[in-house]
Amino acid sequence: MAGEDRRWGHRPIWRWLGLGLAILLLGWVAYRMILSAGSIGHWCDGNNGCRSRTCLIETGRNIQYCTRLCTLDSDCPDGWRCLSTPDLGDRTACVKP
Repeated sequence: MAGEDRRWGHRPIWRWLGLGLAILLLGWVAYRMILSAGSIGHWCDGNNGCRSRTCLIETGRNIQYCTRLCTLDSDCPDGWRCLSTPDLGDRTACVKP
């Protein structure tokens, strides 16, 4: 019958277009989630709140902010130091002065 040729199963292009649209939408949502996370120096309450996924909670100074792991001072923003910190399991991270 002529009407049966117009069903979804006989139009594979629509499946690919639907899949492409779903992938595009998921990519956009993931991109927005990354942009909404804080950059280095912004306040955070956990690793998911930072673009670098590293939130430093300094218990001694009672402050917390987004940071990133480093190996040299030059890996950090100007004025910051790359130091070992027990708050991150003795890994080296950019620390505010």
